[in-house]
Amino acid sequence: MRLPRRAFILLCSLLVASTLATTHAQKPTPAPVKIGILPFLDASGAMSGDTAAAVGRLVQAEMSHSAPNLNGKMLTLPAGTNLTDLDGDKAVSIGKSAGVDVVLLGTVLDAKSEESSKGGFLPPVAGQSVGMSVRSVKASVTLQADLYRTASGERITSLRVPGSHSDSHFGGSAYTSLGSWDGNASTFLDSPLGKALQQSVAGIVKKMQTTKLD
Repeated sequence: MRLPRRAFILLCSLLVASTLATTHAQKPTPAPVKIGILPFLDASGAMSGDTAAAVGRLVQAEMSHSAPNLNGKMLTLPAGTNLTDLDGDKAVSIGKSAGVDVVLLGTVLDAKSEESSKGGFLPPVAGQSVGMSVRSVKASVTLQADLYRTASGERITSLRVPGSHSDSHFGGSAYTSLGSWDGNASTFLDSPLGKALQQSVAGIVKKMQTTKLD
């Protein structure tokens, strides 16, 4: 018995849809790439204390928030190793020991903010003039991330991303460098310099998502 043409087309469509659904269901979801994050080297002269590791933790937090294909892990330096001694080979060695797929060797290239103010007078009202002052803070940060594949030791790519933020209504402390970051993360990250840093971090992670890492 031959099926009517319309019924035959419908049956074929159902079979194709069923096959595609089965294939899609059987396709495994790739495991997130394990990224080892080293403390950031300071090439700007702007950092102090634990700031180097704090920048790395911001990158890790951004991965956790917006990059499900990346699994960030903070790495610690072996005893006796200084940040200034790190190069690609040493970074790869540390990454291998930690069992990560890729190691991120980061550098703070620039981090600064500038404050300015302008004064003047409002138009007189009833013969009285009122003075006013406008405060403006401009901040900029540039981060670099060199990514190395631990299995082969090769450098995958070098990402350089700037961040900036301007605010003419900011009323808090105008941090002039990352060295002013005393661990009070909420206060610093709300400042123009903190927002510029977060913008640069987000840009680094966004570029990593579109880079072939495995």
